[in-house]
Amino acid sequence: MHFQLLFFVGVALLLSLLQVCNCSNISEYTKCSKKFECGGDAYSYPFWGNNRSASCGIKEFRLECRNSQTQIDINSRTYRVFNIDVANQIMTIVRSEVWYLRDSKRNSCSSGFLSGVAVGSGSPFEYAPGTLNYTLFYGCSFNVSAVGGDCYYLAADSIAPNKNTSECQGSIRIPVRPSSVNLSTYEILLNGFDAKYAGSYYSDCVNCTNSGGSCGSYNITFQCYCRDGTSQRKTCLPPDKKRDPKVIIIIIVIVGIITISVCAYWCWRRMAKQREKKSRNKNMISFNKSETVKESSMTGMLGDNLDLPRFSFEMLAIATNDFSFINRLGQGGFGSVYKGILPGPDEREVAVKRLSMTSGQGFKEFKNEVIVISKLQHRNLVRLLGYCFEGDEKMLVYEYMPNKSLDFFLFGPVEQRILKWKVCFQIIEGIARGMLYLHRDSRLRVIHRDLKASNVLLDEQLNPKISDFGMARIFGGNDLQADTVRVVGTYGYMSPEYAMQGKFSEKSDVFSFGVLLLEIVTGKKNTSSHDYGESLSLLGYDFSDDRPTMSSVLSMLTSETAILPTPKEPVFTQTKFSSDPDSSQSSRNTYSRNKLTASLSQG
Repeated sequence: MHFQLLFFVGVALLLSLLQVCNCSNISEYTKCSKKFECGGDAYSYPFWGNNRSASCGIKEFRLECRNSQTQIDINSRTYRVFNIDVANQIMTIVRSEVWYLRDSKRNSCSSGFLSGVAVGSGSPFEYAPGTLNYTLFYGCSFNVSAVGGDCYYLAADSIAPNKNTSECQGSIRIPVRPSSVNLSTYEILLNGFDAKYAGSYYSDCVNCTNSGGSCGSYNITFQCYCRDGTSQRKTCLPPDKKRDPKVIIIIIVIVGIITISVCAYWCWRRMAKQREKKSRNKNMISFNKSETVKESSMTGMLGDNLDLPRFSFEMLAIATNDFSFINRLGQGGFGSVYKGILPGPDEREVAVKRLSMTSGQGFKEFKNEVIVISKLQHRNLVRLLGYCFEGDEKMLVYEYMPNKSLDFFLFGPVEQRILKWKVCFQIIEGIARGMLYLHRDSRLRVIHRDLKASNVLLDEQLNPKISDFGMARIFGGNDLQADTVRVVGTYGYMSPEYAMQGKFSEKSDVFSFGVLLLEIVTGKKNTSSHDYGESLSLLGYDFSDDRPTMSSVLSMLTSETAILPTPKEPVFTQTKFSSDPDSSQSSRNTYSRNKLTASLSQG
């Protein structure tokens, strides 16, 4: 009975599909007749993006319009598109970081773009014939033609440098257009280089448009969409050569009936196996019962947050290209974070945090992070878009942050030089505002308990967003402090009273904020080792009652007239160290930071 019903429903759907397919192809013809437009630029096949659908181009040729400028991503790097010679299939592009120097009036000597140009490897683009190879020396101390200061020196590979390049910090090879060789270093960089893409895209599209069609693709195969709703591999057929519609309908119906019959048989076999499995397991206890309880707990905990989507594992696997290594943004003790593109018309970019099965962050922490973030909204907190919980798989879906985390900029070999003081202060103030929201301004009072550089993400404008709420605790309206026997977090950022006694409060987060502030100002990790003979530790400052609240901290940062209190002298601390690294004996020394003196000058 079920088989017959499924068969008749399938036939009815097949008949209606004939009309749907025809309308769908007409829609593709209309969509692909439009060009990608940005500012004064207009491009068509094989390019797509914005108002031009993905079916109208090739995957790697996606363009984006940002600030009225056409841009393209190649091997995870963004380029500004100056021009596209469609007939010769050549693009003139420049790294977006270089273009940023132009917009910033060259007031900095940033070396953030000095990571080479990766056109070619794994992409359909390669350097155009005639491209010259130059070497750009950066961080030079001698007087040279510079971008924003005396720090860059450019020399052709075919000519020996006339400067002592050993005085420079390093060098990279860059491609240069032949027409730019007589220009200044600044102009050469801004003129970019030519990238060629191979293939018959132009000729295929010309033949298609000459036949009255519009160019597109299906599964990387060229498609010529025609006005009558059909699609061809090359060109639209003339009216006198078109196939008889009756023949097409008969073929579609026959193929459809065979397909439906196969699907119906497969469904019948599947239902038969399920019935057999149920009869086998009547007297057996489910081994996954605890997971069922957890899933119902996840569903019930959201209560008034029913708008928070629950993604399937299959969808997130597709979005992240099956959690490929190329899509991985970072890895920690909790698991890995992957970049993904959600299926859909907008193809939204997301960051998927996949918790490791061996991670210390279990179901309790996972559930805690979902319920905390879903009830908080602030411009300096990362936004949770959804979650996935299937069996042993636990994943969180966040908004994508293109600039990764703060520690990447602070402690990276090159990136830390991008952060000027104005940007650093913006980041500090943003973190302070986010923490103040957690402590005082949100409907929940939240203690983060794991504030550190790697848990501060940066968006496109380098605005900070606090993340990772797996260790967070919610306080009641009158609670000021709590105790725990399970101390969690990161050593070096924990306040002394929390690390040693398990006591945590708002002041615990203030301590972590202070450590993070020192890292931003100095550009050094708080766990860095130096041979001082004595181990200097932030634990010396353990006056928790004397620490300000985050509201006071923010007032100090933003007010020009605020009177800062004089810091008290640190207490004595005791540290074990051994002069002999092979010795198992260690001595305990008591010392005071009072040995250090500071001189203040007034003028």
